[in-house]
Amino acid sequence: MMEASSNSSVHDVEHQSKWLSILVPAHNAEPYLAKCLGSIFANIRELPENAAASIELIVLDDASKDGSRKIIEDFRSRFSETVSVIEHDVSSGVSAARNSLISQAKGDYIWFIDADDLIAPGIMVDLLDIVSRVKPDYIMCDYATFSNEPTGLSKRAHKATFTGPSNVLIDDRSTALSGLFETGALHPWSKIHRRSLYGDTLTFPIGRIYEDLLVMPLLASRAESFFHVAETWILHRKHRGSLIGSKAVKNTEDKCFALVTLADEFEKEGDSLSRRFQSSFYYFMGRHLRVLFKQLVRSADVETAKQAYRTCSKMLSSTTIRIDDRVRNSLIRRGRLGKLAGLLLWRSRAQKRFE
Repeated sequence: MMEASSNSSVHDVEHQSKWLSILVPAHNAEPYLAKCLGSIFANIRELPENAAASIELIVLDDASKDGSRKIIEDFRSRFSETVSVIEHDVSSGVSAARNSLISQAKGDYIWFIDADDLIAPGIMVDLLDIVSRVKPDYIMCDYATFSNEPTGLSKRAHKATFTGPSNVLIDDRSTALSGLFETGALHPWSKIHRRSLYGDTLTFPIGRIYEDLLVMPLLASRAESFFHVAETWILHRKHRGSLIGSKAVKNTEDKCFALVTLADEFEKEGDSLSRRFQSSFYYFMGRHLRVLFKQLVRSADVETAKQAYRTCSKMLSSTTIRIDDRVRNSLIRRGRLGKLAGLLLWRSRAQKRFE
């Protein structure tokens, strides 16, 4: 497995055999962290004693400058048999944080929880049942969003992470991957997966965002069995501080890198993945490319947008895969002519503006 980042130190509890590693990266998360960790332990307390004792919670203090470390230490002192702490002296971003957490995890399964999110009440018992009874490699759960903006009561809306059969074991990778790309819900906190899927080669790309868009499908492509829970297990906080919500045009390069890398990886699978999967993936890719070109065209930072456009164009043309044709065919076969027209329009505008 991967080694922890060189700028980190580890304070571990004694590890026994663990069925679940809950991994929480925390960077300046003081306003939310206590509630997040509290929701985790509220769930753990509902488990049988032996199952609760076989969970580890590893929290990474990613060079926080606020009171996050004090909150972490409080939970470690109260739950010393469960909580381990990693600290980074210098923050290198969420990918580096996740890689360090994975390197310390001992559980058969891994579940990343964002420090500003909550686990819904009572769901850990259901997770234990699924893991004990069905033993899937890759579990997908649904979620609900809520806001911390002072605009009145929070509104929660259930969001599905998978299109396909629910509450049954799925042993067909094409079905599982197609269902993931249909929703496009590729965040790690709505997935619980076997630690062994990372092997010695798969890591989160340090220095890039949209890392989830790349890594979560690659993990799924290594799995042999899947299970979707059509219930809200995660309460996901939407707020202005969200990194993925940033409109920085430079981020388009990271999105394009993830899309092209996935296309190259799936091309290696050949005929093992179905036409349905190809349709789902290239439909997903077309939706993202339309947004990407639209964002570049509308950017007020022309020079940065021009550089990003050139970088993205080079990546898209560097592969031997006929991406344009496959995206176009997928949209046509689905009858999404409006989305195809939008993609062609914004790409044409980008070409006129930057070439």
